[in-house]
Amino acid sequence: MTRSYTTANWQPDTALVERIREFAIPAQYIQEQVVAFKTEFELQSANHDSLFIKYVVARWRSKPTTSESTAADSLSGALKSPLTRMTHSWRPSEDTMILVTTILGINQAFAEDAVPEFVIYWIERGVSEASWNGKFIQHVKNQWSRFNNLPQSGVTATPITCDWQPCNEAVEILRHANMDDAFINKLVPEFILYWKETQRCYPSWNTKFIQHAKFKWAKQFDAAKIKGCNVHSIRPRSTRDIPLLENLLDRSWADSPIFKHTR
Repeated sequence: MTRSYTTANWQPDTALVERIREFAIPAQYIQEQVVAFKTEFELQSANHDSLFIKYVVARWRSKPTTSESTAADSLSGALKSPLTRMTHSWRPSEDTMILVTTILGINQAFAEDAVPEFVIYWIERGVSEASWNGKFIQHVKNQWSRFNNLPQSGVTATPITCDWQPCNEAVEILRHANMDDAFINKLVPEFILYWKETQRCYPSWNTKFIQHAKFKWAKQFDAAKIKGCNVHSIRPRSTRDIPLLENLLDRSWADSPIFKHTR
């Protein structure tokens, strides 16, 4: 008989723990993931066991590892992993991206676009961490939640207006992505002019603007890396300077049907 639980009262049984241990994951580590799993998955489902297996395996593989150690020693080694600083070349691990996209259900392009802002934020703070993958998971999860909770204008696509302004919620999302108000405000007139000239219609210009701002922020970050200077010293390219094809081939997560329904 298929078991059915709410996430609140679900617990992995002995058989499930043994199945996960086949991946060379210590039982102690498995038990430590239960609270985080139940926090992140507030839903009713008969498939908690399968979801929990994927969740634990992805988290285990994305944590720092120690060479030539047993599975039991790996957990202890991870807890004692040396602290490292964020670098310009940092990327989330493949298993981290699997966890973010498959387990948490976050759009892959959205997660990819969150990398530059995450790197910039932690480089500028100059702190050291044992696992940047874990921090990235929390960052992109928070950003995705904020993005999904943006006020929606409805299902009807409309052209942009001359006096359009991003809503407060959209601005807050960009601020949490480490963009300052000067950078955000500079994009608005160019954004309006570009989309008035293209005569395209969208159901939510706020989501389109966030997509555009993240794209420009990533481009600025790439330019700063090449020139070896602070990211804030690079002047953003004008929207009119960007070829039409480049804009139209921009990432499309803001066009997803998930953002075209009435809240």
